[in-house]
Amino acid sequence: MSSVSTEITITSLYDLMLGDTVRRIHIPDAVVDESVMFLTLPRNLIDVLGLSVQFKKWSENVCDPVRVRINGREAVGDPIEALEGTPVRVGICILAMMDLVIDRQACKLIGNPAHGGEQILQV
Repeated sequence: MSSVSTEITITSLYDLMLGDTVRRIHIPDAVVDESVMFLTLPRNLIDVLGLSVQFKKWSENVCDPVRVRINGREAVGDPIEALEGTPVRVGICILAMMDLVIDRQACKLIGNPAHGGEQILQV
């Protein structure tokens, strides 16, 4: 199976709500990984965004919330700390919140065809 990567922007949600300075990072080649539930970030990017560890779950560090932007769509989530040197990975929960799916032929993310490509939120 072909690997899919995508361009994303990640912004500290606390900075957006509270700060004069808003820290954000642009990742041109984040890996879309359907085996991952959430967004994963290596420690160096967590530090760049000024995020703190909120708690541990399943022996993983869960960090302060971020806003993720992909293809003009946004979602908020708590990133999981990944091993240093690993790529940023976008998991299925982030994709679901944005109503994005993988177009396997084109090897890219697209708006969900079941919803006419438009973003909807199913509750």
